[in-house]
Amino acid sequence: ERVIGGVAGVKESAVVGRPDKMLDEVPVVFVIPFGPAAGLAERVIDACRAQLAEFKVPREVIVVDEFPRVTLEKVDKKLLRRLADRIEDRAADPLAVTTEMALSPSRTLVLPVPLPEDEVARST
Repeated sequence: ERVIGGVAGVKESAVVGRPDKMLDEVPVVFVIPFGPAAGLAERVIDACRAQLAEFKVPREVIVVDEFPRVTLEKVDKKLLRRLADRIEDRAADPLAVTTEMALSPSRTLVLPVPLPEDEVARST
C-alpha cells in the first residue's frame, strides 16, 4: 500500500489476498482514484514491479469509488477479500464483469460502488 499510495492519481488503496491454486495466495489491490482512472492500473503495476518482488505485485487492480468501512472508518478488508473472491469466480465469464482493459497477469475492473446493501450487512 505504501508503494501504491505514491502513484499519481491514487487517492487511497487497500491490498488484500485472494486464494490462488499455484501460489496459495496473490495480492489484489482496490484503488480509489483522484479523477479519471484511465491509465491508473498501468501506473500502479509499473510502480509495484519497479519497487517490489514479483510475488508482491498485485494480480488485479480494481478501481472503486469508495471502500466499505467498519468502526472508526477503517477499511473493511474482510469484505474486500470476499469481493475479490467473487470477482475471480465471475472472471471466467467475460460478460459477468466489466473489464476496462487487460494487463497480463493483471486487469482493471470498474465496479459499481457503493457495494450492495446485502454485502455490507454481512460484513457487520
